[in-house]
Amino acid sequence: MNKKPYLYIVTIIICYTVTNAQDTWDNQLYTGTRIAWGKGEWKQTGEFQVRLLDDVSALDRWYLEYALTYLPSEHWELTPDIRYSIKSSSQEIRPGLGGIYKVLTSKFQFANQVKWQGDYNTDGTFGHGVRWAMFLNYMINETFIPNFVGGVFYRWGNEFTGWEFLRFGAGVNIRFDPLHILNLSYFLGALTGEVPWQWSGIFYAQLTIRITDDWKYIPANIINF
Repeated sequence: MNKKPYLYIVTIIICYTVTNAQDTWDNQLYTGTRIAWGKGEWKQTGEFQVRLLDDVSALDRWYLEYALTYLPSEHWELTPDIRYSIKSSSQEIRPGLGGIYKVLTSKFQFANQVKWQGDYNTDGTFGHGVRWAMFLNYMINETFIPNFVGGVFYRWGNEFTGWEFLRFGAGVNIRFDPLHILNLSYFLGALTGEVPWQWSGIFYAQLTIRITDDWKYIPANIINF
C-alpha cells in the first residue's frame, strides 16, 4: 500500500491546525506522581497531579485521585475511581466508572477505554459525561516504551452540553526498574465547545512508583491526560 497520500493528508491537517490556532493557543503543563500497588486480580492507584495553563503562568487545578481496578481476565479491566480537585475558583468532586479492553503482544499493548464521570462543583455547576480514549504502547526494549494516545469527551451539564474536548499526542515511558516508570508526553488539545476552538499544547510528565506489581494479568498502560 502506498502510504504517501496518507502522509500528505496528515501533514496538511497538522499545518492547517497549527496555522489557524495561533490566536487561540495556550501552552500548558501537567505533572503528576502515581503510586500503584495490589495483588492478583486487584490493583490500586493513588495520584497527585498539578495542571498549569495560560502559558504555564496560572494554576488550573491540582487533584488527588484514587482508583480501584479489577482485572478479571487478560483483556478486560473495570475501574471505579474518585477525584478531589482544587481549582482556581472552586472545588470539585468527581466520581468515575470506566471499562478497558486491551490486547497484548510481545511488542505492543493496545488499550481502549470508555469512562463515565460526574463533576460536582462548589460553585453550583454540575455535569456528567463520557470519555473515550485509545492508548498504544510499543516496547523497543525494557527501558524505552513509546506510546500514542487520543481521546474525546462528551458532556451533559447545566452550562454546556456537547463534545467538550479532544486530545491526542505521543510520548515515551522510561522504565528505570520494575517499580519506577517516568512518562514524558506532548499532547495537542482542543476545547471543541468554543468558537473558534481553543487549542493548547500540553507537556505531560508523570512518575509512577509501584510499591508492588504482583498482578495476575498485565494492567493497561494508560495515563490521565
